[in-house]
Amino acid sequence: MKAVLKANLVESKILPEVQKTLTSKQQKELLMLEHDKCKLQVEIKKDLAVEKMRHELEQTRLQLIKERKLEAADELRHMSSTSSDRFVNDFDVWSNLRLLTKFSERDPKSVFLLFKRIADACNWPDSAC
Repeated sequence: MKAVLKANLVESKILPEVQKTLTSKQQKELLMLEHDKCKLQVEIKKDLAVEKMRHELEQTRLQLIKERKLEAADELRHMSSTSSDRFVNDFDVWSNLRLLTKFSERDPKSVFLLFKRIADACNWPDSAC
């Protein structure tokens, strides 16, 4: 029975052909090595699949960020095309706050310069600044 099973495994190329000169201990080691090799291949495939999913998730996340920025830019363009009085009344601080960087106590000058550049680029009213 064992010989038939082994012959079928060799025939289906799951097990390599083992030369008759190997001892049973060597054959056992060879089988264990083959088993470890199969486990490693499965683990590598799993890791690749996980990495692929992470990559796809990151691509989706970046696409969403890009779309939101485009939506925000369209909204700002629309707002700037309306009258300045309406813009002052409709100015939403919270939606524009995400354009700013986190305040750095080490370098406040650069934060204020960046704030001024963003405010100028987005045509924020002086009353909002």
